[in-house]
Amino acid sequence: MSVPRAKRVIFSDNDMNMLVDLVYKYKHIIECKKTDALTWKDKDATWIKISDAFNASVMEKKTPEQLRTKYDNLKKDARRYFAKQRQDIYRTGGGINKIAEMMMTKLELNDGTEANLHRFKHRRLQLASYLVTFQPQQC
Repeated sequence: MSVPRAKRVIFSDNDMNMLVDLVYKYKHIIECKKTDALTWKDKDATWIKISDAFNASVMEKKTPEQLRTKYDNLKKDARRYFAKQRQDIYRTGGGINKIAEMMMTKLELNDGTEANLHRFKHRRLQLASYLVTFQPQQC
């Protein structure tokens, strides 16, 4: 008999923003490089605190494991995005890369709704850059 798979968790953009803001409050614990038993207990307790704060303001409750996985995936996506951006810069020899060119043409050609979408994407880019620039704490 197989074990049923867990339900797929969907995070809205507001949920992701809230998660990043909550993690920022506890970044000195979450991003600590120490790996002893006491540090792991502190990290687990911190993720439970984050989960409680997160669940207090959303309709669909999430477990600490789901929040931790989402946070790790956000960091991975941010690293991939900036690695791709660095590759494009070196590929063009320092000129305008494809990503910047596409953003500029979208803003010039489309109406205000596309500009709002661009602002939203810019906010997600800010979150991504914030996640990548997290400096692991020396505890």
